[in-house]
Amino acid sequence: MALLRKSEIMEMSEKAMLEKLLEIRKELLTEYSKLSAGGVAENSGKLAEMKKIIARIKTIGGIKGYNING
Repeated sequence: MALLRKSEIMEMSEKAMLEKLLEIRKELLTEYSKLSAGGVAENSGKLAEMKKIIARIKTIGGIKGYNING
């Protein structure tokens, strides 16, 4: 997962935002499933960063008037 900056998200189209949102959510679910199975998070900061990126994408998508509900 690459770190997404606000400027990078602002340049994305609605379709690109939705694809990235789904990709990050899938990765987040994978990490949560590892934790629930009794595993240890490789990088606990990664979970927080993924949640922040999801929020950023949804916020910027809303500002631009996109329907980002993915």
